[in-house]
Amino acid sequence: MGDPSGIGLDVLIEAWRQRHQLGLPEFYVLADSDYCKSRGMADDVPIHALNHKVQAIAGVPNPANSPAILESIDRAVDDVMAGKASGVVTLPIAKKPLYEAGFKHPGHTEYLAVLAQKYTGKPLKPVMMIAGPDLRTVPVTIHIPLKDVIAALTTESIIQTAVITARDLTTRFGIQNPRL
Repeated sequence: MGDPSGIGLDVLIEAWRQRHQLGLPEFYVLADSDYCKSRGMADDVPIHALNHKVQAIAGVPNPANSPAILESIDRAVDDVMAGKASGVVTLPIAKKPLYEAGFKHPGHTEYLAVLAQKYTGKPLKPVMMIAGPDLRTVPVTIHIPLKDVIAALTTESIIQTAVITARDLTTRFGIQNPRL
């Protein structure tokens, strides 16, 4: 669902409209169905309703929507781990209202790592990839202030991120000899 006050729902509605032209795989939405319909989402969009309702004004992030945002992420991960879905795509999330509501993670990438650990029993280093047709970029640091990046860069963190990236480019993206 992402942050209901942001642009994500508009992007999702347009993706649904163009799904056949764009060759998008089948997908469904974990969101407040009443809110989605009030924003113009078509009746044919498969919505799995959340237990938490949202009250949103476009452009005004609200900490009261944090339980719904987190429920959508939790349920998406649960669905993937149960084999009901192949992947999770999150719409944009405003972190400030999450923090105001008590969220303790630097970003939802790190939160996804915590959820993955729940299923695997192993602590995991989260990495984030920005991917395009010809270039994939994986930052060594994520969700920290720029002033803290130099101190966070260590030989170990660079190597660990490179190893994860090379492994996943091979196993998940089918690149036999990735060049980093």
